[in-house]
Amino acid sequence: MVRHSYADWHPSHPAEGGSASSNPPIPHRDEVDNLRLPDSSDTLVADTDYTVKEDSTTTSQDRTRLPVCEKTVLFRFAGLHGFGSEVTLLYRVAAIATHFGYQVFLDDEKWNYGAWSDYFLDLDLGIDAGVTSPGHDHAPLQPSSARRCRPPKAGTKRAKLVLTADEVRALTAPTASSTTAPANFVPRWATRPHVVWFSRDMDALDLTYLRLFSNATELEHLHAADLAHRQHARDHDEPSPLFLPPEETLPPAFESAFEVMSRVAGRAWRVNDEIEREVATLAERVGLDARNAPLTETPDVGQLLIAVHVRLGDKFLELSQFNSPASTGEHAPTAMREATTTPGLNDELVSAYLAAAVDSVHSLLGLSPSDAPQWVKSDSGSAARLGPGLPTLMLMSDDDEGAVRAFRRHPHAGSFRIVGTSEEVSNDTTDVDGTKEKRRAVDRRSAHAPVPAGFNETAFNRLPLPSRIAATRQFVRDLTFLSRRADALVVTGSSNVGRLLVMLFDAENTNRSKAEGELQSRRREMRSLDTRWFPTARYV
Repeated sequence: MVRHSYADWHPSHPAEGGSASSNPPIPHRDEVDNLRLPDSSDTLVADTDYTVKEDSTTTSQDRTRLPVCEKTVLFRFAGLHGFGSEVTLLYRVAAIATHFGYQVFLDDEKWNYGAWSDYFLDLDLGIDAGVTSPGHDHAPLQPSSARRCRPPKAGTKRAKLVLTADEVRALTAPTASSTTAPANFVPRWATRPHVVWFSRDMDALDLTYLRLFSNATELEHLHAADLAHRQHARDHDEPSPLFLPPEETLPPAFESAFEVMSRVAGRAWRVNDEIEREVATLAERVGLDARNAPLTETPDVGQLLIAVHVRLGDKFLELSQFNSPASTGEHAPTAMREATTTPGLNDELVSAYLAAAVDSVHSLLGLSPSDAPQWVKSDSGSAARLGPGLPTLMLMSDDDEGAVRAFRRHPHAGSFRIVGTSEEVSNDTTDVDGTKEKRRAVDRRSAHAPVPAGFNETAFNRLPLPSRIAATRQFVRDLTFLSRRADALVVTGSSNVGRLLVMLFDAENTNRSKAEGELQSRRREMRSLDTRWFPTARYV
C-alpha cells in the first residue's frame, strides 16, 4: 500500500496556522541532556501587560486570597489563524507547560473567535495534568502548588517560550543520539517562573514536543518506512490507496505523543451550558441519542454512526502548496490528488470517503474487509443477522449543503443514512436516495451575517464578531457531538480540524473508560484520507 512519505512533503510549508521555515524539525537527541545554557539574546524577556483570563467562578475577593502561582505560562491567542490551528497549538503548549510544572492561563483579548468563555468552561488542566515522557521511568513534573492559585499581576516580566540558538543546534545535530532519555532536557525558558507564548516560534515548539513525547529512533524508522513504501509503489506501479487504515492514520511512533495531547484535549474541551444544550438539540434533531458510552458488544448495524469531516473552502488552495510535486503524481493517495486539482467534491473523492466509511462499519461489526457493504447484500442472511436499518453517515463540513448533496447523489449512497450536522432531518431511513433533500436546512451561519459556504479564513475574519461567534458555537457543537456519539471517524489528517476531532474522539473514549473502570479503545476506528495524524505544526 502506498503511504504518505515524510520526504513527499515540502519542508517549507507548515500545516494550518504555522510559519514557514527552511529547516523542518527532525527530532534527535544528543548532548542537550543536563543542558543549562548561559543567557542568550535568543531568549528574550518581555515586560507583558496582557489580559489574563482568571477563573470566572471565583469572586474577586476570593481571588485576592489565593496565593500567586509560582510558575505560569500565559498563552496568548492570535488574531488571524483558524480555530483548529489555534486550539491544537494551545494543547501542545499546555502539554509542554504542565510537563515542566507550570499553570496555564489564557489571554484571548485579540482572538478572532471571541472569548474562550463563549464556548468553554474555564481552562483547568488539573493538578495532576503533568505528563510523563513516554518510554521513560521518570515521574511527571507536577504544577508547583497543590493549592489553587492566581496569576501574577499585570506587568510581570515573562520569558518568551522559545529555544536558544544553541538549543536548536543541539536538538537538530546530525550526530544526535536517540538513546538518551529526555528527562533532563530543560530549555532555558523553563527555568524562569513566568513565561509567555506569543512569539509563535513553531520550530522551537515542535522540536520541544517531539523531544519530550516521542522516540527519535521510532521516528527515524517511520521515515525510512515511508521512503521504502514510496519507492516500492513506484517500482511496481501500485495503485493509489483510497484511505489510510487505522494503524497508518495513527502509527505506533506517534502513539505516545498522541496520548499526551489527547489527555490535554480531554481536560480543556469542556463546553459551556449553552453549547451543551445545543448538543442535546442536535441529537434530537437528527434522530440520534447522545450516547454516553461506547458500544460494548457487536451492535445492530442501524445503531452505528460514522462521522465524516469534509474540509473544503480554502483548504483546496492550501493543499496545492502543502506537498511537493512528487506526491501529486500517479502514486499520490486519491484524496490528496483530487484535493490539489479540483476545488470541491467529485465522485472519486466521495468514493474514497465512502470506502473508508464502509471499512469502518465492517470493522465495527466484526466482518471481513470488503469493498462492497456486506450489510446490504440481499443474497445472504447477513442483512437479517446484522439487524434492521442502515448505519448513519453524519457529515460535518464547511459546505454542509454541498457535501450532503454530493454524497447523496453518489451511486453507493444507499448503503448509509446520510445526514448533515446542520440539516433538519427525521429518523426516517427511507430517504436513502435523497428524494426528500428539500427539507429545510438549518443554516448555521444565518443567525447574523452569513458565512460563505466553503470556509475561507480571510473572509471569515472580516465578519462582525457576533457572526463569527455564532458560527463557531455551532462548529464547537458539531465537534462535541461527533466526538461523543460517533463509533468511527473518517477525516483528512492534513486538516487541523480533522486532527483535533481525532483527539477529542479519543479523549471522550478514555474518559468513559476511566469512569467505567475498564479500557474500551476506539482508536483503531479512525481513518484518514490523506496524511497520518502528527503532533506538530509541520508534517513529520
